[in-house]
This record gives sequence, C-alpha cells and structure tokens, in this order.
Amino acid sequence: MSLTQLNRKFETDGTVTRGVEFAIGGVLATYSKETRIMSDVYADVTYAVVRHNAATIDIVRVGDNEFGWDYDVSVDAPQEHIDAWKANVEAVEASTKAARLEQERIDAEKRFAARTEAERKAPLKGRIVTVNRGRRIAKGTEGFVFWTSDTNNKIGIATSERRDPSTGRFMDVVFVDAANCDANDIGNLDCDVQARKDAMKAGWNHARQATGPTSKPPTPECPF
Repeated sequence: MSLTQLNRKFETDGTVTRGVEFAIGGVLATYSKETRIMSDVYADVTYAVVRHNAATIDIVRVGDNEFGWDYDVSVDAPQEHIDAWKANVEAVEASTKAARLEQERIDAEKRFAARTEAERKAPLKGRIVTVNRGRRIAKGTEGFVFWTSDTNNKIGIATSERRDPSTGRFMDVVFVDAANCDANDIGNLDCDVQARKDAMKAGWNHARQATGPTSKPPTPECPF
C-alpha cells in the first residue's frame, strides 16, 4: 500500500471505509512535526513526500493525532528514487546554508563597519572634534575635548588654547551633546593609553599640532 485515501465513513464495527489507492510506488518518505492546527491547539501532523514523476514532488498532509488521519501511507518508492530525492534535498539544504552563512558574513561586516565608523568618529576625551549637528552650538565649532560627563552624554570642548592664569583651566569652552560631534583626528583608536593621557595633560595646542588641519586625510597612526 502506498497512499490510500480514507473516506472517513465509520462502519458499525468501528473501521473506516478506505477509498482508492493512488501514488502507488511514489511515496518517498514520511515525517511528522508539531504544528499549530488551531489558535490554541497543537498536534503532531504527519506528511508524506510523494513523487509523481521526475519533475513533480508533492508534500501531502496525511493526518494528525488530534483529529485523525486522511490517508493510510507507507513508503514504497524504488530505492533509486529515494536516493535521488535525498541527494537533491541535501544539495538544496547545503545551498541554503551556504547562502545563509554568506548573508550572515555580509551582515557581520556591515555591523563591524558601522561600529568601526562610530568608534572612529567618537568624540573621546583628548581628541579634536567638530560640532556637526544640533542647534545650540554653531555648526563647524572645533575644539579639544577636555571633559566628558560621567552621568550623561555631554562633553566640554576648548575652542582655543587660552587658559586662566590662576586656575589653568581653559577659558574658551562650550558644552555640547557628544552625539552632535565628530572627531577630526580619526586615527587608530587602539593606541597607547598613557600617550593619550599625556596629550590631554598637554592640552588643546598639543592636540591641535598632533592632528593637523581638519582637511588632513585620516592617518593610520594614533595622534595621541
């Protein structure tokens, strides 16, 4: 028996009247999987893989353990047909997996590039930055990041090297949201931490000399 349709007509003895057999010699495999068959009802549904010819293969729902079966089924296709079908399934799965892995690689590269670009432009303490967004501080304002807040996204920018003689603090400063600024010294961020600290101690002028004019293209070396 290959695939026999049930008429769902119950006889007095409890049996089910069987209809006409079809797909004789064409059932390649059967499998079951848990499927939601109603909004709150799940059942183990059984399917048959049926080969009609070399170009046509159907998946036929046989029945489930909740509402019963529409067919009797057994695998009866020639072994060469089963082997050919399995080989095709494996090839499709391999191709699908390769495409998925390639897409994951592309997505990972895009995420890495976006993260790298964000880090590259991060207005970190000790960097020369330009205000490119926002309304409160004029766009194009450039300066040395001498302070970053520990509680919010604010940063302090010294727009000149002038300092108060009595305190040593920068005199020309603006405070702005870090998200509105981009760094100009877009070198390698994996630089020596102590070198960055030394540059911050040296102040705005040292950083300005290290980074050069804003039109200077990115350098591979860390400016600090």
